[in-house]
Amino acid sequence: MTQNVLFHLSVTPGAIRWTDRPHGADTDAVLSDLGLTLTELATLRKKSAA
Repeated sequence: MTQNVLFHLSVTPGAIRWTDRPHGADTDAVLSDLGLTLTELATLRKKSAA
């Protein structure tokens, strides 16, 4: 969920410079930190696609 600009100032209006990262963008990094190997990650992806 992306927040809107919090303050609307007349001289220096706010702007959104970038949006949220895509859903799941950090999944591999988090699961790797938890100890899963690349082979285990690939197996999980195959199971979820089936």
